[in-house]
Amino acid sequence: MKLRSTLWALLVVLPTAALAASLPLAGSYGTPAGCAAHAGTGDSSGEKVLFSADDVRFEGNVCPYTSVTASGDKAFEVKIACESGHDEVVRGTLDITESADGSKLSVALKDGAGPKGEFLPCDATATPSQ
Repeated sequence: MKLRSTLWALLVVLPTAALAASLPLAGSYGTPAGCAAHAGTGDSSGEKVLFSADDVRFEGNVCPYTSVTASGDKAFEVKIACESGHDEVVRGTLDITESADGSKLSVALKDGAGPKGEFLPCDATATPSQ
């Protein structure tokens, strides 16, 4: 009985950031610099933003998804918690929509901190324009 009480107490006090959620994306999306840095190839100078199934990376931060709630077809409200480079956890809420054909990811910042804009699939940003 005491063991059960102790385990329950530990579960109650676990930080939210430890409870990761996944975003059902077709692949990774980002800026050309974010995708290049992730792949370890090419010039990775410029604004680095990368969305994967498990987190978003921007401005040197790694921000796991703490909550993913469907809000429509391929549309989600996503809560993030960024710890890198901060004394405290910095939270944000994003509205993320993946296009039906997977050609772009649209991100709106609802509150807190986080990236916003439209991002291409990383395999598309690696292909040179002709």
